[in-house]
Amino acid sequence: MLVFIDTNIFLDLYRMGSGQGALRQLELLNQVKDHVITTYQVEMEYKKHRQQMIIDTHNQLKGVSSDHKQFSPLLLESQPVKMIKKNIREIETQQKKIKDRMDRILLNPTNNDPIYQHLQRMFKAKSKLNLNRDKEIRYTIRRRAQKRFFLGYPPRKPGDNSIGDAVNWEWIVECAIKEKSDVTIVSRDNDFGVSHNRKRYINDWLKQEFKERVGRKDVVLTNRMMDALSQLKVKVSAKDREEEDALVETGE
Repeated sequence: MLVFIDTNIFLDLYRMGSGQGALRQLELLNQVKDHVITTYQVEMEYKKHRQQMIIDTHNQLKGVSSDHKQFSPLLLESQPVKMIKKNIREIETQQKKIKDRMDRILLNPTNNDPIYQHLQRMFKAKSKLNLNRDKEIRYTIRRRAQKRFFLGYPPRKPGDNSIGDAVNWEWIVECAIKEKSDVTIVSRDNDFGVSHNRKRYINDWLKQEFKERVGRKDVVLTNRMMDALSQLKVKVSAKDREEEDALVETGE
C-alpha cells in the first residue's frame, strides 16, 4: 500500500499537544518513507503556510498581566500578592525567551525547527514516489491536472483557482499505476471527500476514476496518519493515537 499525506496534516503537527508527539509521528512516518507519495505542490503549500501556522498557534497562548490594580489595595502588601507578582515577573521572563526562540524558528527553520528538518528530508528524498521539480514527468502531470481543472473534476476546493489539488491527485494515480498498489490518502479537509459520523469517505467520482485508471486496486480516505501507518504494519502506541485523536477533535 502507498500513502499520500496532505499538507494540512503536516501543518497540524504545529498544533499538537506536545512537540515530542509531533516528532514521534514523523519518526514513525520515516519508517515507511518508501511507501509515501509526495509532490513539490505539498512542499510548496507547507512552506507557504508554516510561518503563519506557528504564529497563530503561539498567539493562542494567553499572556499574564502584572497590573497591580487587579488586587485590592488592602491586599497589595500581603504575602500571597507578593508571591503572585514575583511569579508573574518570572513568567514574563520566560515569555521573552519563548519570543526569542520563535524568532529563530521563523527566521532559520533549517537549524531551529525540527518538524521542518524532518519534512525537508522527505521532500528532498530521491524517491520514485516523490514528484520533485527535477523530474521531467512533472510536465505531463501538470498538463493532466490542467485538463481536469478546466473540466471541473475533483479534487477541488469551492472557488479554487489553483490546480494544486489536481497535481497531487494525478501523481497519486500515476504512482498507483506504476506500483500496482492501493492508496490511502490522509487529509483533514474536504478536497478528497467528506466527513460523517467521525469517518472519512472518498469522493464518489475519485473512487470510480481510480478503479478505472488503476485497475483492481482501491483508494481510501482517512483523517488520521496513525491509521495509515498501522496499515503499513508500523507499531503505533496508544499515546500516539490519543494525541492525534485530541488534535483531530479540536479541529472539528
